Amino acid sequence: LYNLPAHTGSGTINSITIYFRIYNFLGINYGKAKPSLKSDSTITDGSEVGAPTSWTTFSQTWTTNPATGLAWGSDWTVIDTLQIGISLKDTSGANGTACTQLYAVVDYTLPVAPTITTSAATNVTATTARLNGNVTATGGENPTVTVYWGDNDGGQTPANWDNNSVPTSPGQPQGVASFYKDVTSLSSGILY
Repeated sequence: LYNLPAHTGSGTINSITIYFRIYNFLGINYGKAKPSLKSDSTITDGSEVGAPTSWTTFSQTWTTNPATGLAWGSDWTVIDTLQIGISLKDTSGANGTACTQLYAVVDYTLPVAPTITTSAATNVTATTARLNGNVTATGGENPTVTVYWGDNDGGQTPANWDNNSVPTSPGQPQGVASFYKDVTSLSSGILY
């Protein structure tokens, strides 16, 4: 089995497909090939195919993680430890079956931006306030919320805000739920 390079993607993993290019110079009845995939500590063999007499690319797809029987999901550490291989068999005894390429393709769906709404501040005093919001959709992965505030509107540029912090509650990252940040040391008479 061969180790694969560490992932560079993110999102929800839909499937893993192993591609292999094989042939048998002695005839189709003599050569066989079977891909293998190792996920966690579970090795799973694909279906055996006959090796044709000309170079041909075959593929086999796993839509679930063989180690768990569940959808691959968004745990990319599984991809980082994934191994693939191929078994070649030749019944003629002459070793006429060959493989020139073996590779895996990870099909995945990119995460989308979460949907977050804000609402009016509550528990307002001369120097404190509770800033409120709600994650209404995660976009596929639980987001880490950051609350920004100040006496000027920083717009979409985080560095333009006077202050920022994770919410007081709940802990981050969070799923679909409301959140709040209790802020202190505000100046009386200033619009935030």
